[in-house]
Amino acid sequence: MTNPIRNVRLAGSRTLKGALLLLAVAATTAGHAEEPDDPFLHSVYDRLHDSPEQRYYRELAPMPLGSVYVQRPGDGEEQMRWHFRTMRELGYTALKQTLLCDGTDENRVAQIALDEGIWPWWYGEAGWERLTPDLLERLGLDPATSVQQARSDPRVVEHMTTLYRKRAERIGLESGAGDDPELTPLERYYYSKSIVRNLPDIARQAYADWAKQEYRTLEAVSRAHNRNHAGLGQVYGSWEEVAEAGLRPKNRGFARVRDEFRFRADGRLALLRSQIDRARAEDPLIPFRRGGEIALFLSMPLRGVDMEGIADLMKPGGCFYPSVHLEWHFNEVDHEITRPVYMHASWATDMFKGGWAFGVETTGGPQQHSGAGQAFTVDDGTMTQLMLSYLAGGFRGFGIWCWNARTAGLEAGEYALLGRNNEITPRARQVGRIGQAARKWRDELWAAHKEPIVGVFYDWDNEAIWAAMSNRGRDDFAYFATQARVGLSRALMNADVPFEYVTADDLRNGLAGRYRVIALPAVVALNEDLWPVFEEYVADGGRLVLDMPGGHMNHRAELLDTGRGSPFERLFGVVLASHQGAGVNRPWSIDGRQVEGWIADLTPTTAQSVTEFDHGAPAATEARHGDGRAVLLAWEAARNCFRPGDDQAERSLLRHVLGGHRSPHRCDGALLYRLASQAADHYFLINDGEAAEVALHAPDAYAGWTDAVTGDTIDDLGRVAIPRYSGRWLRAEKRPAGAASTQQARR
Repeated sequence: MTNPIRNVRLAGSRTLKGALLLLAVAATTAGHAEEPDDPFLHSVYDRLHDSPEQRYYRELAPMPLGSVYVQRPGDGEEQMRWHFRTMRELGYTALKQTLLCDGTDENRVAQIALDEGIWPWWYGEAGWERLTPDLLERLGLDPATSVQQARSDPRVVEHMTTLYRKRAERIGLESGAGDDPELTPLERYYYSKSIVRNLPDIARQAYADWAKQEYRTLEAVSRAHNRNHAGLGQVYGSWEEVAEAGLRPKNRGFARVRDEFRFRADGRLALLRSQIDRARAEDPLIPFRRGGEIALFLSMPLRGVDMEGIADLMKPGGCFYPSVHLEWHFNEVDHEITRPVYMHASWATDMFKGGWAFGVETTGGPQQHSGAGQAFTVDDGTMTQLMLSYLAGGFRGFGIWCWNARTAGLEAGEYALLGRNNEITPRARQVGRIGQAARKWRDELWAAHKEPIVGVFYDWDNEAIWAAMSNRGRDDFAYFATQARVGLSRALMNADVPFEYVTADDLRNGLAGRYRVIALPAVVALNEDLWPVFEEYVADGGRLVLDMPGGHMNHRAELLDTGRGSPFERLFGVVLASHQGAGVNRPWSIDGRQVEGWIADLTPTTAQSVTEFDHGAPAATEARHGDGRAVLLAWEAARNCFRPGDDQAERSLLRHVLGGHRSPHRCDGALLYRLASQAADHYFLINDGEAAEVALHAPDAYAGWTDAVTGDTIDDLGRVAIPRYSGRWLRAEKRPAGAASTQQARR
């Protein structure tokens, strides 16, 4: 790492947010001297999933606003044209998808959409022929014309429309090249989203072949599966025996179960890779997309899914997306929406740092009877909350399910932007307005980055061990890591602390210095190859925070050495003697508040105890190394904040996570998200209550503030009006160096 960690110090407060996040100007922080132009390592971020195609997307800056057209029985060309023309007039640019009645000509529908100025596919302009100097010259433009200028030139649009008409003749309204062939039984096993507790017969030989390729020798796979440990069996005698072990799902060998999850995830990735190769061979101009119909709050390993691996495969001309449906994808957070939807979008974006993340499949209207059977209000305010959260989380484009409602079946009358009788609703208009604003500011948004203070750690291996532990009657274990990540994210969001999800591979690839704090919530299995990264990070000024049950095992499910002289003790300055449990046979409390779950017996060696349990045992310790700190929390600090409303638990967590670090941006009365770009910063304010005037606090670094959607000037940051259960998107134009400010941020 080359970037020392900036340290913004605490300085007093009035409100809960103020107490946690006092305004601090980033220019006063350390670390600018070495990397004044890139203190957040944005260049490293952009390289993580770099490819010529991803670089071109950043230049073209596609920002499709698409929706699903549902043909009603009896609707012909006249009705279709009305729908497509209305879409265009409201600001929509593409068909996310179509649901057509039997016998309707898909190619004709695509041509009608093009007639009315709507691109027939979800990707909008991203499937255009590349705007090379040669093409521009052939179209009569100066070959030196920038992509930003050329993309709206009528000659370019006409050329691309002709290209799309020819594509429609070939593929109709299908998503494009590389359509999936019929899957074999083994491939269906890889692709299933169901929980599979043991290897089916069709997978046993493939699993043995995978293990042989992964480990080479029976001795190596035996060690990897802990069979040299008491009670876990003998050394495998054959590869057939390796496969047979998968028929015993309740085996105590967590590492073996982890490998079965990994085998299934790798099979899925190999299948996806072949589909992508076929798609690129058929038509390299058509973007592909993967991610899909799975809730991001689920245990991915338990379902044989590696979302970071899927995202990585999108580098050569694709986008990564999750579905966002209130009925289907928020069960695991008790159908809480406002905060989790930002976590959802951020998590997807952060799995594909530097690549194109896209809200291809997102909800468009109210739902009452489908999915989980919950009843949601989805009006123009809710759609504002959702779309601004998508943008703030990093999505660059929208696909809405759906434009008009299905007329029969499970989702009849639900999910739609239009009313039940095809009325143009306020939510349809508002989505169009926000989508058009996103297109107006598309270059700034594509160039923008988060500027996170906290990196919230995610590791597939850790979650795989949790999932393996859930295999013996403790199904809840599979969700402990997710719940802890939600709890930490909630506390940070409520205090307006900018954060980002950071993966083990991100850290291995040099991104640690982007974060002033790296927090490891519920990392029951610490990957030991990260010790050198953690040690260097802390020595360079970082703050590393581990809570319980952190440090219980390594990523191979072996008991982690936490004794004297171990890497754990040297870094955290503590011997972790044992894990205990709170809340069943004995209460444990901090400052009079009971805590529940895993507890640790800590013996500080070089660390200082900074918080004690009420009975006197160390509850939080800090060890100094170089300019940084390694912090150990002896309770489930993050997971204790999973459910909303526990302000005391959140304050306690943030006090230890942040130390002296504070955000220079705060909003009293609303949630605040921010993206930073060279020309302007974009602030997204989300109101999760009745109509309010909120106070936005920001550094005095801007020439002026406007509403990014309406264009209205914001004269008083101390009184920003937000409608009930809605949001505002503010654009803060950067002030040139040395120029006077036209707007002072009220403090």
